[in-house]
Amino acid sequence: MKTKKSDLKPNKAEIEHMFRESSLPGRIEIINMLKNDTLTLADLQKKMRENGLKLPTSTIYRAINNLQSAGILDKKSGEVALTPTGIFFADAVNCMRKLMNFEYIDFATDFLLSLPPELRFGIHYLSECEKVDFIKARELGISVLSTIQDGGVYIDRVVDPELFHIMIERRLDGATEKVISGEEVLFQKIDAEIAALKIANLSKDVVRKIESQVEIRVKTLPLQMGIIDRRIALIMLINGNRFSPFFVTEDRKAIRWLESVFSYYWDIAKPLDEYIEGGKEGFIERILNAL
Repeated sequence: MKTKKSDLKPNKAEIEHMFRESSLPGRIEIINMLKNDTLTLADLQKKMRENGLKLPTSTIYRAINNLQSAGILDKKSGEVALTPTGIFFADAVNCMRKLMNFEYIDFATDFLLSLPPELRFGIHYLSECEKVDFIKARELGISVLSTIQDGGVYIDRVVDPELFHIMIERRLDGATEKVISGEEVLFQKIDAEIAALKIANLSKDVVRKIESQVEIRVKTLPLQMGIIDRRIALIMLINGNRFSPFFVTEDRKAIRWLESVFSYYWDIAKPLDEYIEGGKEGFIERILNAL
C-alpha cells in the first residue's frame, strides 16, 4: 500500500507521546548522548555512568523501548541510534537549553515577534556569540568593512559619514551592498552618503557607477545587522528604547540563519520608490545634484 504524505507527519497524539516519554528521568540525557553516536546498550550505560547518571539497567532498557515506541530511537542488532525525528527533537531540546541561559532574551521580544515561526528558534545562535559594546563594535566594523571583497547585507540606522566613506572605497573595488534602511533615517543616510562622496571627490560618472552597486529597501526593524562577505556578522537587538550589546559571529550556521532572516525582511521591506520619486534612479540623481 502506498504511504500518503500526510501519514508521514506526526499527529498531535504522537507528539504528546514523544514529549511525555522523553521527559521521564534520564531520557533527555540518553537522547543527547545519541545525538552524534550510534551506541550499543552496554556503551550507552557506560557513558551514562561516566556522566553521573546511575540508572538501573532495567530502567535504561525500559527507557530505550519507550523512546523507540515514541519514534525517537531506533534499535537494531544491539545498537541504538536516533531516528530523523529524534535528531530534530534533540536539536530542539538543545536549542531550548541555550535559550534558557541567554541573558538577553528579554531584548528579543520584538525581534522574535517580527519573524515567522520557522526562523525564531535560530536566535539560540546568539547565546554563543562574542558580545561587544558600541565603541568596540564600531572599531570592529571599520576594520572589517575595510577588508570587504564581495560585499555585504545590512539592516541599519547608521548615518556615519566615516563608515560611508569606507564603503564607497570598497565599492570602487567592486563590492556590492544590499541595505534595509530604517524609515526614520533614510534621508539622513542620503545626506551622510553625500558628505562622504564630497570627501572622496569622484567624478559624476564614477559616482553613478558605485551608487548602482547599492540596493536599498526601507523598513524600521527591531535590530541592526551586518553580514560581510558571508564570513562575519554583527547584530544588535532593539526593544523600544533599549539596546542589547552587539553580537559578533563567524559561525557558518549562525551566518546562514542570519542570511535567512535578512532575506525574509528584504522581501517584506518597502521599495525605494515609495519614498523617493523615480526610485533608485531618483536616489542617484538626488545625490548627483548635491555634489
